Amino acid sequence: MTKPGMSPALRESSRLPSYSSQLKGASQFLQEATSLVRAHTRNTGDHVADSIAHLQKVERLVLEHAGLRIEGLDVLDVGAGQRLLQASFFAYRGNRVVGIDRDVIVRGLDPSGYFRMARSNGTRRLTKTLGRKLLGIDARYAAELRRQIGVGRERPRIEVLQMDATALDFADASFDFAYSLTVMQYVADPARALAELARVVRPGGGVYVDFLPFTGMIGSFDIRTIGGGTTDLPEWAHLRPQFAPRVREAAYLNGLRLSEWSRIVETAMPGNAFVIEQPQRNDLEPLARRLHADGELLEYGLDELLTSMVSVVWRKPLP
Repeated sequence: MTKPGMSPALRESSRLPSYSSQLKGASQFLQEATSLVRAHTRNTGDHVADSIAHLQKVERLVLEHAGLRIEGLDVLDVGAGQRLLQASFFAYRGNRVVGIDRDVIVRGLDPSGYFRMARSNGTRRLTKTLGRKLLGIDARYAAELRRQIGVGRERPRIEVLQMDATALDFADASFDFAYSLTVMQYVADPARALAELARVVRPGGGVYVDFLPFTGMIGSFDIRTIGGGTTDLPEWAHLRPQFAPRVREAAYLNGLRLSEWSRIVETAMPGNAFVIEQPQRNDLEPLARRLHADGELLEYGLDELLTSMVSVVWRKPLP
């Protein structure tokens, strides 16, 4: 199913700005690490419950818009993440899950895996991962997931591969279902990544993708808001020239507008369900209208400013 070794596309993509490399200097890296530790050592149960609610929403939307139950399927997780929480959730649902990520994901005691991580993803990624492992954060999340969904201590069966989302090393029609959760905003060429998802899904299979639009309130991914932190940044600071220099983007962002997302998604997956989520509209709309009245953010429509997440659901047509 897969080709051995690192593909040329993955070698090339590894030169792009990454989550860790976007941070400037040791102090900013330490601040981010502290925020993440604070976020992941407090209220683990709440964090896992939020993740489960998100994944149940995925199941609901895929059933509603694609008529597909995510049970007993060959599943691809694009951007699986270090803790493999979402892949584990779907594996416990009886699916055969393959997770891919640009970062090396190490499971258990695997010194060679950590060596590959340092060589491929840098010492910052290695430091954060080892810190999480030593603090028991990953084990705590895994145990809490099992507790909340009511499964035993068996380890979920997940195959994990390092791979570039824009050049998947899978044959056409390899999976029944493919998904990517809050990853596409970090991909430099999301049009290629979406086309790859469509390619590797079998006819009749489904795709689910969600992402955080850059024009939303938290679209800048400023690390000072991670883990319940506070900041004196005004609303939509990253879109307002006088405040943008104060924003610290902790990750590479492609910065696509909502209309651009709609266009590239429709090109890759014609006839998709493009669902925008605006849970804070009642609170944020007066602020956005006031800024418009003051002559700010006039190039952005209300939907762009008020949308906090976009979910895309598509079922690949049968021949």
